[in-house]
Amino acid sequence: MLNLITVELSKELIWKAQAAAMLRYYCQILNTPELINYIEIVFCNKKRTTIGTAWTHFGPEITYSSRHTLAEFSGKPKGGLVKFSTKLFERAKEEDRIETIAHEFAHILANLATGKCVGHGKEWKQTMSKLGYPNASRCHEVDVTGLTRRQTRFKLKCPNCPRITKISA
Repeated sequence: MLNLITVELSKELIWKAQAAAMLRYYCQILNTPELINYIEIVFCNKKRTTIGTAWTHFGPEITYSSRHTLAEFSGKPKGGLVKFSTKLFERAKEEDRIETIAHEFAHILANLATGKCVGHGKEWKQTMSKLGYPNASRCHEVDVTGLTRRQTRFKLKCPNCPRITKISA
């Protein structure tokens, strides 16, 4: 039992270190080295269909209505939070993991560059192109067979645009 837990923790630590190294590299490419310290990387077991999600924080002057966002970002400088699905990372091929990491970081980097949530729009595509993915896709192809989808329970509204994101707890 202990060995199995150690192996699972080791995989998460390796993936997190890989994501952190990629973030450092991307911040250097985009000439934003200060962001490295303000983007948090988390792996969780709750995600069943989404391999990654990015939240952008536009600075301490913004007031959020979401309890979750307040807990994560209250008083922090500009940055973000990226959550990856442990279950889907396990199933993904190495190249899919790497592109997913770039995909989620591109959301935060594009959002901070424009000062608003840009989704998968022109600015996100331009950022992905700068990161080496000129033909980036917005959806993953990892098999989700056997993973149940949770019912949506909360809606997060972006403070800078009309975008509403549905999440489950």
